[in-house]
This record gives sequence, C-alpha cells and structure tokens, in this order.
Amino acid sequence: MRQAWRGLALLAVGALTMGGSVALAHDGGGHGNGNGNGNGALAPTIFTMPTADGNPEGVAFDKKSGRFFVSRTGTGAIFTGTLDNTTLQPFIAGGASTGSPLATGLKVRKGLLYVAGASTGQIRVYDIAN
Repeated sequence: MRQAWRGLALLAVGALTMGGSVALAHDGGGHGNGNGNGNGALAPTIFTMPTADGNPEGVAFDKKSGRFFVSRTGTGAIFTGTLDNTTLQPFIAGGASTGSPLATGLKVRKGLLYVAGASTGQIRVYDIAN
C-alpha cells in the first residue's frame, strides 16, 4: 500500500501533451521486482485527463475503495481513478476557469473527500460514496 501511495503522489506531476494532461505514477506492483532494466526500478504508469480543467495538482487515496482523486487547478474539477485503469473519470464538475487555482489540496478520511479551494478561500467536503 505504501508503494501505491508513493506512486499516487507522483500523479500530481502533470504535463500537457497531445490534447490531454498526463501524469506519471509507479504502478504499485511488486516488492523489489524490477522492470527488466537491471536496476530494480518500477515501470511508470501514465494517467490521462482532458486539458480543459487545467493541470493536475492535489492527489488523495481512499484505502477502502482503492480509488484516488485528483484536483485540477484551472476549474476546480475533481477526477477519480484506480491504479488498474489509466483513464480517469470526472467525479466533481469544475466551474469556469478564473486563471487562479480553484482546487489544490485533497484529503480522504472516513469516506469524505476534503478539498482546499485555494484562491476561493473555501474548503469543501464531499461524500465519496455519492
């Protein structure tokens, strides 16, 4: 689980390419298993999202469901995914982009997703089951 969490932390590092945002994460598999290159490193997994919502920023993982959540700086949209599928799905729709970050930090605790609103000055809490 620790490797999965570290891998998800790398998901926040995004770049725009070919019409989509991409982020890298270790696949979380293996305990010291190499990727065939002799140095024992894990192969990265690339997750994709549409670019319209801005760059990925915050990442939070829910152990119970095995899902992770990614905030987008531009519109405040939140996407969700699992480590076994490289395409993330919309979880919370974003608003109009203001040019300032609308969603930055995320935290999951007891089935609730806490979202720091950055430039909005708000913290929002969502039930991840709904």
